[in-house]
Amino acid sequence: MNNLTKILSTAVLGLTVAFGASAASVDVTSDGHKYVNTINNFTSVATGPWRAFTADGTISQGNGENVESAYFDVYGETINITNWTKYEDSADYSGIGDTGGFFSSMSSFDGFLLKTKGTTLVAFFNPAVSGVYWNTIFGGLNPQGKPHALSHMAFFNTVSEVPVPAALWLFAPALLGLMGFRRRNNKA
Repeated sequence: MNNLTKILSTAVLGLTVAFGASAASVDVTSDGHKYVNTINNFTSVATGPWRAFTADGTISQGNGENVESAYFDVYGETINITNWTKYEDSADYSGIGDTGGFFSSMSSFDGFLLKTKGTTLVAFFNPAVSGVYWNTIFGGLNPQGKPHALSHMAFFNTVSEVPVPAALWLFAPALLGLMGFRRRNNKA
């Protein structure tokens, strides 16, 4: 195997690893409007979230850093979360324990999170909204055939970052190696 073949093989492997890797617990949904929407009938894609995904387990802890990580795993883009506000107590938000309802905020938000049983739904609105209808059917049905109840909710804002693909760090050395290999062959 000559040097050029080795370099190209390394570059292809690096790209495969970088773009093929994702968190096993994250399941991308394209029908997030069925669970959270700005209208009450959950049928309009136009009034639903811009992006949405579900994840196994609780990713609502802390100030949203786990949501940032899951978003990167799903979409390959980095976001920073600001103004994270979390509810998990009926004293804070009366909808905890319900299977659907309406949430409104004094300020606008572009991120919304619901957790029920072992599943978390995260939805992103573009443009930002100040209120949403929600339901918990994404978490499945309990033995009585009804949706599991809401246990956590959060709303937040996001700031996008210009992404630097992980593959760049693997691909750049391969390109530099090819340039060096070409120079060496040109001198000979």
